[in-house]
Amino acid sequence: MARLLLVFSLCLAVMSAANSELGSSGDVPDHNTPKDIAVAWVRFHEAGLCQGVDAVFVFSEKGLEVRGVIEEERSYAKLQEMLQPLAGSYKIELSLTRREEEKKPDEKKDRDPPASLWENYELRSFLGDPFARARERAGFDDDSLLHFPPPDDLLKQRLLIYAEQVLDWNRRMERYARHLPLLTRVSVDQRLAHGVRARANAAAKAHAQEMERIAGKLNASLEPAFPYSGRRDRAVQAEKTDLADKTIVEHASHISDFALAVCLRVDQFIHPEQFTVGLKELREPSLLASLKSLQKIGSEFEKALAKAK
Repeated sequence: MARLLLVFSLCLAVMSAANSELGSSGDVPDHNTPKDIAVAWVRFHEAGLCQGVDAVFVFSEKGLEVRGVIEEERSYAKLQEMLQPLAGSYKIELSLTRREEEKKPDEKKDRDPPASLWENYELRSFLGDPFARARERAGFDDDSLLHFPPPDDLLKQRLLIYAEQVLDWNRRMERYARHLPLLTRVSVDQRLAHGVRARANAAAKAHAQEMERIAGKLNASLEPAFPYSGRRDRAVQAEKTDLADKTIVEHASHISDFALAVCLRVDQFIHPEQFTVGLKELREPSLLASLKSLQKIGSEFEKALAKAK
């Protein structure tokens, strides 16, 4: 699911560049955008509606067009409520669709956890499978030699819940990452009203904080899925970043790109292209190091953003 969201995000980025009937002026408000419209865009991010409506905004002097996908009806209702007062003065268009509901798991195979997790005996042991640790200690590749009992439905359910939670956090982090550079651009655009810039700055800080918080949750959740021998070195392996010479907008873009790359790797950890996660990823837990690095540069960005007010 997260991989589809990332691909869809790229499609939305292409859509935002196309001209519309409104006469597009870009994907963020600028000096030609009416202040009320600019404030509404900032409020969309302040209220966290960007998590429930995957949207791009197309601005013009005449009004606003919102394109994307509705993922939460509550967020969509709040968006409509927020834009309704503007409809009398500006041209407001909502070009939004809904995702098709996923097929319910009627068949047994649909209730099976991803193979990458089922074959991860470190994770299974962490989730309470007493036979997973026995298999690792015995060093057998053939499970039949240990005479394992039938798969535990409760364990399968735990693995499914685990996968869903990780992917949900990953989706949320991906959404915050995509919007961070946009909010940062608006926060430093001196042609915009001070109130708009100040609110965009605060929203960008909130997005960075949420990314940092979710990266910590992902790190804590994924750590048990890696061999213990590799976890101790993750701090040493943390990737170095040099952002001293970057502008605040370049800083935001770097964090966004870095976070999106990490999101893709998390998705591939749950749903790898091959049957299971590659041994290199398990033996060299660079994903954990990258999540730690994301937390670090997120904290550095918050400090830089405060200076850019």
